[in-house]
Amino acid sequence: MDRLHCALNTKLLGGLAFLPVALLATNAQATLPTYNLTPLDRAPNHSLVHLNDPMDVNENGVIAGAPAGFFFGPSSVSRPVRWDSPTSEGVVLDGLSSGVPGSLLPNSYAEAVNNSSITVGRSTKFENAENVGIRAVYWLANSTTPVELPPAPDRVDSQGNWFSSATSITDGGLVAGESSGRPVIWNSVTSTPVELHSGLGRADSLNETRQAGGFIIVKPGNSSGLQPVRWEADGSRTDLAHLGVSTSGVPAGSALAINSAGDTAGYSMAYDATGYRIGERAAFWAAGQSDVTVLPLPQVGFDDIGNVRAFDMNDSSTIVGSFIGLPTGATSYESHGVLWHSPAGEMVILDSLLNDAAGWHVRSALAINELGWIAAVAKGPNERDAMVLLTPVPEPTNLALALAATLFYFGRRRR
Repeated sequence: MDRLHCALNTKLLGGLAFLPVALLATNAQATLPTYNLTPLDRAPNHSLVHLNDPMDVNENGVIAGAPAGFFFGPSSVSRPVRWDSPTSEGVVLDGLSSGVPGSLLPNSYAEAVNNSSITVGRSTKFENAENVGIRAVYWLANSTTPVELPPAPDRVDSQGNWFSSATSITDGGLVAGESSGRPVIWNSVTSTPVELHSGLGRADSLNETRQAGGFIIVKPGNSSGLQPVRWEADGSRTDLAHLGVSTSGVPAGSALAINSAGDTAGYSMAYDATGYRIGERAAFWAAGQSDVTVLPLPQVGFDDIGNVRAFDMNDSSTIVGSFIGLPTGATSYESHGVLWHSPAGEMVILDSLLNDAAGWHVRSALAINELGWIAAVAKGPNERDAMVLLTPVPEPTNLALALAATLFYFGRRRR
């Protein structure tokens, strides 16, 4: 684990300024909600949850996720699950070629779900017991059958094969992702994708006006890196500022979320002036601009900061993500689900805002909808990870009380 040295400052990052971090409210009247935690049903044969596997929640409370570790006979595979409400049974979504036996069971993942409950993602496909690649797929509401999204015509090889993935879907049916390594947008789940003409890369996020966020692959010399980018509705591309480059001269990052205003959030790897890797940092890029803002970090309660990512953002610019840190006096790092109520707001560890959730620890916050509902992974009283939904309580808690809870949380060591 890379360490965040005391030298992490403006000079170290070559003039890139961090926003000031404060654990005291600048506005005494500001409020933070508290959250009720609802564990989602574990689907049949389900064993494991991976910490940062994709997950999404729409405004109707339909949740889609990609828990790992489904056991079918002797094999373990990843399968998407859809919950049609926070309290309903999990429905396992099929992958392509789900009927193939044994070790050939396909891995599949759900990445996003829109307000029509159309889920998009990807699945490995087999033909005649042969793996022919990963395909972008969608599942209609109330269906468990995957349907392939069309490929980019000129990206299909001589054998008729290609690979693709879908990462985002809007309420209007636009889909973002990649086709044979190129960032693309599908105008509908049945249309041929439109390439964004940026070389290799992927569109990770999309809004209704066809603005997209993601990354392109840059290859100076023999090295390759991920350059965070934003594509405008006309297809033009803006390369977004990053937090330095490696010793090979390449950055690493992506714009994982975009809201209706065109603001983007995601992550950028931070390097010092020598190319030493400091760690991933949650990043924000305002609409129409390329400058990067590093989302605030905690200043107390941790001896070291590991990786920090922003996974999602809503139209209120509330951002959720994950933070890995070494608590003061501890010997091992912990992962925390976190929230920023604005790009300039302090980082809040979600555990400090939970109601009646003794024994639960939110480890990663993966998605947030316009109602403020948060899809997350949390460790339960049984010490097993589970997918959960956090819903804000109607009566918000005074910010000062929330911050006091956060300070108390920072000041103690988790058992």
